[in-house]
Amino acid sequence: MSTKLFQNIRRLYSGSIMALLVVLRSLSIIAPICLLPCALMIPESALNHRKLAISFTTLIFVIHGFNLCFSHKFGDTPLQLIAVSHSLWTLDVLVWRDPRKDFKLIHRTSAKLKHDSPAKPVRLWQESYPQSISRRAF
Repeated sequence: MSTKLFQNIRRLYSGSIMALLVVLRSLSIIAPICLLPCALMIPESALNHRKLAISFTTLIFVIHGFNLCFSHKFGDTPLQLIAVSHSLWTLDVLVWRDPRKDFKLIHRTSAKLKHDSPAKPVRLWQESYPQSISRRAF
């Protein structure tokens, strides 16, 4: 009786561990892809470039590391390639560049002074990084 009970408990425990691993695995695929745009929406007044790079790059790399550790059990080579390429993209966007300074929106306007004048004055200006999340996201 007790051995049958222990076998049932062990089967239930191993099944619940596998279910938990499957849930964590699916979250480890989706979470880094969502974290990178979220990192780019944080204004510089909240986190400067160094803190943003350290916090989000570490978090994304830990999640991708978990993903790569368990991908050999599931045989997901395409997911390994996605994890490696997303890690390189994260390094490029968050560490090697400052996205809030490098990717500003530049406006250019040109207007004719007279219809017969070939010279067009060109006016350039950079739009500042939006402080509200609705302006950053949409």
